[in-house]
Amino acid sequence: MCLSFASEQRGYVDQVARAMADSQVRVFYDKFAVEDMWGRDLSIYFEGIYHSLSSYCMIFASREYVTKSWPSFERAHAIARQIEDRGDYILPVTMDGTKVPGLATTVRYEDGREKSPREIAKAFVRRLHQGKRLDEAARRPAAARGAAGRP
Repeated sequence: MCLSFASEQRGYVDQVARAMADSQVRVFYDKFAVEDMWGRDLSIYFEGIYHSLSSYCMIFASREYVTKSWPSFERAHAIARQIEDRGDYILPVTMDGTKVPGLATTVRYEDGREKSPREIAKAFVRRLHQGKRLDEAARRPAAARGAAGRP
């Protein structure tokens, strides 16, 4: 899981990152990786994080997010991954009603104005565990899933 946000949302995102870490979720949050980033070319490093190495990317959309250089760079790589995987790699959270440019208009957002950072983190942990249960059910033989073949 990686987090993409504008610095103006750092206080909220910091709480999300810490709640995820407390729940044993591996999360890329820049403040957790200061030593690892030291001396690296961040354009190459972040391309790997936001495109290749993470299982999900939680984007905290805001007016600032859509106009700043680094969040736009992160977003471009996350959207490329979303397109390539044809899946739900990006999990958007709107902070002020802003939508993520380039993301399909049919994608559902969580609302950071209505949910606390801890609630956002808990929602992700529930989703992660639900996904594991569905993956496990899909790997069971068809006979074990029932005649309809559903999990």
